[in-house]
Amino acid sequence: MIVLDNVSVRYKKAEDEAVKGLNLTFKKGEFVCVLGKSGAGKSTFIRCINGLQQPTSGEVEVNGVQLTTLGEKDLRSIRSNIGMIFQHYYLIPRMSVMQNVLTGTFGRRQPWKNLLGIFSAEEKEVAMKALGAVELEAFADRRVEALSGGQKQRVGIARALVQDPYIFLGDEPVASLDPSTAIKIFRLLREIHEEKDLVTVINVHDVQLAKRFASRIIGLRNGELVFDGKPELMTEAVMTEIYGEGYEEQK
Repeated sequence: MIVLDNVSVRYKKAEDEAVKGLNLTFKKGEFVCVLGKSGAGKSTFIRCINGLQQPTSGEVEVNGVQLTTLGEKDLRSIRSNIGMIFQHYYLIPRMSVMQNVLTGTFGRRQPWKNLLGIFSAEEKEVAMKALGAVELEAFADRRVEALSGGQKQRVGIARALVQDPYIFLGDEPVASLDPSTAIKIFRLLREIHEEKDLVTVINVHDVQLAKRFASRIIGLRNGELVFDGKPELMTEAVMTEIYGEGYEEQK
């Protein structure tokens, strides 16, 4: 479970808060998509959940642990079970697919083993199983730089899977992909989510993707919560509330 209790974030020298007084609870089994214009606070919101961004005020609780009370070592331990999927992949191009996936185990290993690239047979087996889940077993030895965008994102998902996460987070993970590939990635994420009974929270720029795959949609505008409900409640009035006047002309 994830609980945000009156969470606000103000960056240094910023006039306005990036997120303002967010009160939200996410439970196991929920597949949540977060909508909002650029600058609405979506990335800040996601980063608060895994402790990459500390709130200026308020509390963030993950599975009963208040992140704002933890030091960096304990935060790393919490993050080791939170799978994070990024828009720009953050893979190492000249390393193989398998090597990139294995970096997902770094959070629970001794640093010297990470530095030397020493992995056990069991860790490699887990990584191969994760590659199987995203249908990339045959690409294990291929360099990441030789992959397509959709394949790279699948590597990113496999890297998150080896963490054995109880939470999946995504910061615009399909924004740079074509519509067909984006649907395939979201379908894969939803399948993994249901199989492992996760809490999944994903920022997404595509309203139709959110309505198609989410069980719950959050709408942010200027850092404030303006919508929290089921996809079928996403009316034109709600969309205007999230995106502002002129939304219909922008579609």
